[in-house]
Amino acid sequence: MKHICPKCGKEFEGRKERKYCSYTCSSKSTTKFVEMNKKNIGKTYEEIYGEEKAKEIKTQMSLDRSCSLKERGWSDEAIQKSIDRTTKYFREVHTGKTYEEIYGEEKAKEIKEKMIFHSNGDNNPMSLQSIAKRKDCSLEEAHFLTPAIGRSGELHPMFGEHHSVESKIQMMNSFEENGSYSSYHFSCGYFDNTYWQGTYELKYLIDNIENEIPIKRYDLKPLYYEDDEKKPHHYFPDFILNESTIIEIKGNEGRENTENKKNAGIKTFGDKYIYINDIRINTKAKLFLRTMKEKYGDRLNIKYNPHEKEINENS
Repeated sequence: MKHICPKCGKEFEGRKERKYCSYTCSSKSTTKFVEMNKKNIGKTYEEIYGEEKAKEIKTQMSLDRSCSLKERGWSDEAIQKSIDRTTKYFREVHTGKTYEEIYGEEKAKEIKEKMIFHSNGDNNPMSLQSIAKRKDCSLEEAHFLTPAIGRSGELHPMFGEHHSVESKIQMMNSFEENGSYSSYHFSCGYFDNTYWQGTYELKYLIDNIENEIPIKRYDLKPLYYEDDEKKPHHYFPDFILNESTIIEIKGNEGRENTENKKNAGIKTFGDKYIYINDIRINTKAKLFLRTMKEKYGDRLNIKYNPHEKEINENS
C-alpha cells in the first residue's frame, strides 16, 4: 500500500497503519523531539551531552567524514538524490546573493582565500600543472587529458556559464606563466559598475554613458552556434543598449568563428543585434588606459591591466 509521509512528503510503501516513511520522520514529528530541539538550539555538544559523550560523538563524526558516502554503504542513487536535494536548496536560497550576503564579510573572505588557494597551479588537481606532474608529461600534452577535452555543447562543464572576473584574471596569469598565451591585449574592469573587457569595449561604454544613452552588460541567455566542424558552442554578447539592442564588439574580423557568432546573433535578435568592429582608440592601449584613469578617477576600476608595470615604470 502506498503512503505519503506527512513529515518529508516522500511516497513510500507499507502497512495500512504505517504513517511515516522512517523512524527519523516519526521521531521528528513527536512533541518530545520538537521540544528537545528547541531546548538545545545554540548549545554545544558538550552542553547537551557532557564532555565524555560529546567527545565520543565528535570522534565518530570525524571517522564518518573520513570515509566516502559509498564506503558508508550509500547507493549511487542515494548519493545522487542527496546531491540534487542540496543543489536545489542552495539554488532556491542563495541564487543572486554574494558570499558576503550569505556568510558575512569575514567568513566570505576566508572562503574566497581558500577557493583561490585550491584553484591555483599544483593545489588544483585538475590544473594543467597538476595533470602534467601526475602524468609526467608536458603542459601541451596535459591539455588533452583535462576533464573537459572532447566535451562540447551541453556536455562541457562551463556550457551556458560565465567565468568570474577573478577566474579570467587567474587564467591570464596562468597562461602567461606557462607561456601558452599572451595576455598583453587583455584588460578588464568596471566603469560606473558596468563590466568591460578590452579597450574597445571600454571606449564604447564610456562614449554611451557620457552621451546619457542607457547601456548595461548583457545579462540574457547565451547565444548558441556551431563552428565549421558542426560542434556546438555558446557565447555572451557584450552590452544591451536602450534596454533592447544587443551589442557585440570585436576588434578583429579574422578571429575564429566570428561569422558563426554573428549569424547566431542575427538569427536570435534580428535587426536588434548589432556587430561592431570599427572602434578605434587612436593610441596605444597602455596610454589609453592611463588617460582614462586620470580623467575618470574612481569611476574607472581597472581589475586587470597587462600594461600596469610598464605604465608605472614610465610615469
